[in-house]
Amino acid sequence: MQEWKGTWGSDGPIFVGDLNADGKTDVFMWRDSTKTWTVNLSTGTGFSMQEWKGAWGSDGPIFVGDLNGDGKTDVFMWRDSTKTWTVNLSTGTGFSMQEWKGMWGSDGPIHVGDLNGDGKTDVFMWRDSEKVWSINVTQPPSPLRPLDLSYKATDLNGYPLNPVLLEQVNHPVTGKTLAKHIYDLECIKQLPDNGDLDDTHWNAWYTGDNSCTHYPVTKTTGNLLFGHVNFMPVAITGKIKWNDHSTDDGDYNLWIASTNNALGSIDQMLPDLTTALVYCEFDSDEAIDPLLDNVDEDDPFWWKQFKNAVDSGDPALLLTNRDGSGKEVIAIGLYSLDCCHPCEVELHPLYIMAIHVDSDPRADRWALLAFNKGNQGYCGGDRIGLDSNNGANAYYNGVDEQYSVLLPRPACSAGSAPVFTHKDVRVVLGGGKPIDAVAPKYFDSTFLRGKGEKLDFRLRYPGKQNDDDHYVIMGDITLDWGENEVPY
Repeated sequence: MQEWKGTWGSDGPIFVGDLNADGKTDVFMWRDSTKTWTVNLSTGTGFSMQEWKGAWGSDGPIFVGDLNGDGKTDVFMWRDSTKTWTVNLSTGTGFSMQEWKGMWGSDGPIHVGDLNGDGKTDVFMWRDSEKVWSINVTQPPSPLRPLDLSYKATDLNGYPLNPVLLEQVNHPVTGKTLAKHIYDLECIKQLPDNGDLDDTHWNAWYTGDNSCTHYPVTKTTGNLLFGHVNFMPVAITGKIKWNDHSTDDGDYNLWIASTNNALGSIDQMLPDLTTALVYCEFDSDEAIDPLLDNVDEDDPFWWKQFKNAVDSGDPALLLTNRDGSGKEVIAIGLYSLDCCHPCEVELHPLYIMAIHVDSDPRADRWALLAFNKGNQGYCGGDRIGLDSNNGANAYYNGVDEQYSVLLPRPACSAGSAPVFTHKDVRVVLGGGKPIDAVAPKYFDSTFLRGKGEKLDFRLRYPGKQNDDDHYVIMGDITLDWGENEVPY
């Protein structure tokens, strides 16, 4: 009898398998509080405790097996919201996150096993409606396409964090980690000049040597025959810059100089010709005006002062640091292409923002904005909801959906939870009047030791919102992180 120490086994279901192909059984589980996989690699005499990043383990039942026949145990689950399989392929030292298409996994109990003896785990389930077995025989993954994404981590919501285009990885422009002009991609060139995508042209996005992506994209039209191609929500961090306020559709137009050239092409970059800019838009009629139109002009609330600056034509200063750089921002939006013009990458709608107004550990000020259903302006009038990845039955104090942002702990601060020295959070529900949102029904926060302060925004499920409803949360908060007494 022996007693081995290892990482906790009380967060949820415990799984076993050989994660690093050394012939020893390892133990692992999903830790929802930190959105990581807690891993105990067996040495034969004890456990080596590790934390691996990977795709979420909270979408539904988790399955294990060797999907690619390399001897390492992989982890996968069915994501009903996107009708895809979320796959974590083990590298032996971490997970490679992928999204695979296959037969639906929501008909009944899912089974795994090697059905054809090729050394790869297959997935199958009984479909009672048709009295047949639905079988996913594992195949080598198809080559990734130019507009597919590569990313090393997800944010707290399970969205790809600072992803890059596969075109950036496979064919970077000389001297830069950027893709060439999006409209010069072969898959884009095959679009008809008049923008009218019939079924033949639409199917070209997925089939043939020149297909753009494997992802299940959608299209919206707006005032033209063809406007946007919509992929998935992503999270971007970087420096924010003001562009303009569109008079055609009321959009606030912004740039983000992304941390690692996320979604970067030479279509949009800083004058240094090496730093990518991500173009972001959201409709002020949906996200700004419902809360602020009836607020006093001299209200010190940051968003009211920003709206005043936009209306007077000079908001850039509020987004600029003293050294001339843009304020830091955490943003969540819909990765899409705007093809009303030559096709370019956008975050549109931009749903959630946390703007770092003042960077001071003792007076750390952030401006917050969150809504979860928006249009795509003149080029895409349909209102598109933000998938929370929480599942259809997730409720938070009576509110349907929760979206989270992590405010990072300043490096020179104490290790304890910060104190809110100012918390002005406001919400508007549907077409109603603004109400106080400090109550945790709509806004809450949790300190994650060693990481920062997790902010939770709770909103009505997009599918339950009427076309003229606006559910918006805005905040102006200041945190005191304390003195750095015990570094960690």
